[in-house]
Amino acid sequence: MAEDFTILEAAGKREWSGQQGSVFVDHTFLVKRTRDGEEMSVVMTHKPETEPAQVGTTVNGDITENKFGKKLKRHFDGGGGGGGGFTSGSSFNGNGGGGDRGKDIRRSVALKGAIELAIADGKPSTDEVARLTNELEEILINAPARPANPTSSPEHPTTLMDVPVSTNGNGADPDQDDSIPF
Repeated sequence: MAEDFTILEAAGKREWSGQQGSVFVDHTFLVKRTRDGEEMSVVMTHKPETEPAQVGTTVNGDITENKFGKKLKRHFDGGGGGGGGFTSGSSFNGNGGGGDRGKDIRRSVALKGAIELAIADGKPSTDEVARLTNELEEILINAPARPANPTSSPEHPTTLMDVPVSTNGNGADPDQDDSIPF
């Protein structure tokens, strides 16, 4: 079960190569388990380009023990692709709220959408992308959080097929006959 550990002191690092030639870095830290206040020396392993934990931050993870000693394996929120694992009093929820990480994610999503919209409109200027990014970010800020296990509904469609279609593009009812009688 994952627990929170506060990094009290950085005690050194060691670079090494795995059996397949991949390079890793072991950082040794003195940590304090939040649950019971126990202090212990642990090793955290990561790739050289990954930023190590900083003194004073909290890391969520599990302690395992092997022939080399205690290892702290970080748990990352959000699933896949890295990121997460460290907290410093900020929170994160699914709609991009809370902390700098939430703001960064929300801004990235808004920027990606703005670029796609600008290209689709045939106006991919910097000004247009900036305007659309700001509008989309505001929409994301005000968007209601999705349920943890969404079921398809008009408020929370799970696929594009679940999105209700109420007009035929000109504001008229799609079931209404809009042909011109002759």
